[in-house]
Amino acid sequence: PDNLLVKADRILMASSIEGRTPFLDHRIVEFGLSLPDNLKCSKATGKVLLKKWAERYIPNDHLYEKKRGFHVPVSEWLNNTLLDRLEILLPKNPGIQEWFSPEEVKRLIHSQKKRKNATREVFSLLQFAIWHHIFIENDGANPAMDSDPMDWI
Repeated sequence: PDNLLVKADRILMASSIEGRTPFLDHRIVEFGLSLPDNLKCSKATGKVLLKKWAERYIPNDHLYEKKRGFHVPVSEWLNNTLLDRLEILLPKNPGIQEWFSPEEVKRLIHSQKKRKNATREVFSLLQFAIWHHIFIENDGANPAMDSDPMDWI
């Protein structure tokens, strides 16, 4: 409730897309709660009734596959070409200069280039610099769709 639903809701609203999570309908929840335990869940297959119902629509090898997490490829996005640009732009950003040490920012970017051990920090600084540019330095208006986010730093 405080993670994926919130993220999905925010991205859908930000994109003006109407989205619904079907299993949150109170009638489905009430039906599910009324089922005997052996139809709700088992250690072997998880959601028993739901998976039995879905077998007609989804291949079994996919339906009964082990769960996997969702990976956002931030470290792949922070390739050396982007890091080279960030090394120049981030330390000059007014928000970075006001709230962080530009030399330390350069050190983090250098560390990310060499060891890929500062992904979260560099990406957070990038997001902060963009946010600062849009909402503090400017009036909060959406940048043009065809503009380069690197220009917002």
